[in-house]
Amino acid sequence: MAIIEDLPPELIDLILLNFRKREYALRACSLLSKSWRIATLPHLFSTFQPTLKGGELSPMHITTFLESHPNIAACVKHLWLRNWSTLYASLIRALLSRLPVLERLSLELTRFASTPMGLPPVEPLTDGRRSPPFKLQTVIINHCEIQDDPSHLLEILSLCEIDTFKTMFIRDTMGRAHPVSDAASSRRCIRIRNLRLGAQKRLHEPSPTGLLELLRGSMVPGCLLSMEFTCDSFESLVPTGALIRDVGENITKFKLNLLGLVLLEQVISPADRWDDLQLSSCTQLETFVLHAPYPYYLSGYTAQDSDSLSKSLFGTFADILLLLPPSVRTITLRLFGNIGTDLAQGQGDAAAAHTEAMEKAILEDKPRRFPELEAVVLEIESTYAVECATLAPKLLPRLHDSGLLRTTTT
Repeated sequence: MAIIEDLPPELIDLILLNFRKREYALRACSLLSKSWRIATLPHLFSTFQPTLKGGELSPMHITTFLESHPNIAACVKHLWLRNWSTLYASLIRALLSRLPVLERLSLELTRFASTPMGLPPVEPLTDGRRSPPFKLQTVIINHCEIQDDPSHLLEILSLCEIDTFKTMFIRDTMGRAHPVSDAASSRRCIRIRNLRLGAQKRLHEPSPTGLLELLRGSMVPGCLLSMEFTCDSFESLVPTGALIRDVGENITKFKLNLLGLVLLEQVISPADRWDDLQLSSCTQLETFVLHAPYPYYLSGYTAQDSDSLSKSLFGTFADILLLLPPSVRTITLRLFGNIGTDLAQGQGDAAAAHTEAMEKAILEDKPRRFPELEAVVLEIESTYAVECATLAPKLLPRLHDSGLLRTTTT
């Protein structure tokens, strides 16, 4: 007869499906046998999302729970703090010190502040099992708020050695005159290997720059090896470029995502706006990835706008490619939308005419500009893989003739 240890994890997950959100899930499993308890703990508590009971301000019950249940704490790989009114460094340190196998930290819908007045201190464990810097595979900060003093977030990030740091929509309530760099540059203590900056700008709000300035002033130079940047406004180019210039000398892979609003701004903006991104500072860059919406699929624009938008799109590509350092080996382009059908129906002829500037940016004086270039990859949505692979040479004929053009599906 099979015992619990023989069951595959997938089957255990199915068994626990109806228990995951019930208060007595663990107790129900424990009633079956000790083996059930041991086997189900990692599944029930691999993600730990504590909440403050009844609006309590003190998180003492959470740290007390982890201290009194070390078998549960030893199973937590993802700590998810969501909808907390404030988070502060001493609390994060206390929690991380009690989670010996933690890999992922998610902070959402919260503000960063100092320890609230009147609260007893939450001390970290001091038995040497886990202490800063806490090595984490992933740290995610989404929909949070940096208030007047950015050092509170700096203190939290400095507790960790981070493989991948992802962030999106960080509200910046600091005044533009606030000396962010002064708070950060006093010590360079943030170690991030892969930085992924998602969209930060909310509609009808100025582009926040506080986080970018904080990272620029506090990251350890040379640690950053890979970066992804979603450009949602030209306002973000200058602070992002400063970050790349100061700490991005060892970046080997850079991914640039362009949102539709930026392409529309490009129509009325000078080409040299992209100089602010300072991609030439990435002297070790080997892989460059550029993702953008295809002109005919920009919301609110008709076929009558397609010619100017095509020109803007591929003109933007050319402007950006001209800024890349000569160390680049692979350039990957992804155009969202059914390009193949457009080309087959003749709708892509105007777009194909505008790719000449982009191809020229790559091929002209290639031995000097891109002596290491091995391939230009056109990423295609798998739905349209067959038709696009066939018609890609029509869109990029010079790259195809040079032998550099490749196609791949996503």
